[in-house]
Formats: sequence, C-alpha cells, structure tokens
Amino acid sequence: MAGIFDSEVGKKATIGAKLDVQTHFDCQITHKAISRDQAVTLGLDVPEKYTVWPVDFCNTEIDRHNERFTKSVLDVFKDQMNARSFTFNLFHRSDKGIGKTLRKATVEQVGAGYVLKGFIAISDKAKLPDQDITVNDAITEGIYIDVSVEVMGTTEYVSDAQGDRGVWEYYNDPTRPGRTQFIGAALVNLGAQPGATIVKSIGSIEKEVKLSENM
Repeated sequence: MAGIFDSEVGKKATIGAKLDVQTHFDCQITHKAISRDQAVTLGLDVPEKYTVWPVDFCNTEIDRHNERFTKSVLDVFKDQMNARSFTFNLFHRSDKGIGKTLRKATVEQVGAGYVLKGFIAISDKAKLPDQDITVNDAITEGIYIDVSVEVMGTTEYVSDAQGDRGVWEYYNDPTRPGRTQFIGAALVNLGAQPGATIVKSIGSIEKEVKLSENM
C-alpha cells in the first residue's frame, strides 16, 4: 500500500504542509523469544503461560514511503507504553485479544538514529483461527512475524538534505500536546518490506487526513 508521499494529497503537498493522521505501520518480530528468567531479570511483569517477544516498534530512519519519526515522538510513545499496557490482538480484531504490550519500553540510539524498543507478551493458549497451531509457534516458525502498530499524530512535509524531494516527518505539535498517541498493536499477515525495520502504510488517505499549509 502506498504511503502519504504517493497519495493524491501527498503529491500536491508543498514544503510546510501538515497532516493529521491516524494510521498503521508494520514492523517485524526479528528477535527470539526470551525466557521467563530473562524476563524477571529485566523486571518484566509477565503473566503465567505467556511468551515474551522483544520488538523494535519504530525508528527515526526514512522508510520506503519517505516517512520518518522524530525522536521526540518516539519518546512520547515510550512514555505512553510505560504508563499502561496496550492490548495486542490478531489481525486488528478487538475480539481476538492474544496478549499485551509490557511496560518496559525504551528509546535507544542505534547508529545515527533512534529505535523504540519494547516487549509483547502473547498467551501460550492463543491459536491461529481454524488452525491447530499456537500463535507463538507460528511466530517461532516464521509463519507470522509482522506486527502492525496503530498511531495517531501530526506529520509535516519537510526538506531533506539527503535527497531531491521532501520527507513526511512525524513530530510533536506543541500547541496540541495530546495529539501524538500510541493506540495499539496487532499480529498481521501483511508482509513488510524485506529487511525493513518499519513500513508505514495508509489506505484511503484522502478520507483519513486533513491537509493544511498553516495549521
């Protein structure tokens, strides 16, 4: 699916244009599950009969849709994830809750950028619909490794010194401090770009965002 840059709204944007967006983006579970002893050492509050997966939720790199987060946005997501747990479900279905995020998120510097890291706990009893395999086994076997994260925020079309076109940059609007929100996450069967740590996607962007030159 195309991102903001490839949408009709994005194609008409000029430097300084801003969008209010509620959208999903995908990351992949690329780390192995950690043991309960490791979880205890890390100070994680893990329910019995749950498996814990480390997840790199998002970062400050420019993705394939020409979008990126600022570190300040990652910091807000981190604080929200540490204040409460968010339901982790299957295919973004509210009736298919299979786990939760754990209150142990961090923002860490990796190379020249920053990564929002955290943990998801998934019930050992949770199974894929109409299949005799648990969700945790499906992740272990690489059948499902894509996590779709839902967020809300404001993005601005800014100049990119590294290229010949602008970049949509998610930032914290100081006049609306509550606009940046981490909403939830789900295991999905949509393939993220191979090797990508984050791939954002927006469906009918014309219906989901408001474009303004001077918000």
